[in-house]
Amino acid sequence: MFSNNRYHTRGFNSTIPVDTQRSLWLLIESLRYKNIEMDYLQIFNMKSVVRNGKSYQVIEHSQEVPEYKFILGIECHNPVDEKVFIISTDDISVLGGEYGTAMLAYEY
Repeated sequence: MFSNNRYHTRGFNSTIPVDTQRSLWLLIESLRYKNIEMDYLQIFNMKSVVRNGKSYQVIEHSQEVPEYKFILGIECHNPVDEKVFIISTDDISVLGGEYGTAMLAYEY
């Protein structure tokens, strides 16, 4: 799941900084290394935080089944306040295999 092609919507690409995009995909990959079963829907609640004059991106990564939650804070120059979904699709008829699509929650 989430291992082959990766796609994103225009809204996701224009709103979420590239370094943060990479971090979201790495959080998903970390589930595989932890041997945690993955839900087809990965949820990321992102908040910007400023502490001691430094900006941080706080990412709460979760899934519903099985229940999972992990919170990560990253020093960042341009943090955002957004909710992101990354959805895995196993539709061989469309793209020839499994793929993941990243989108802003309101684009779903």
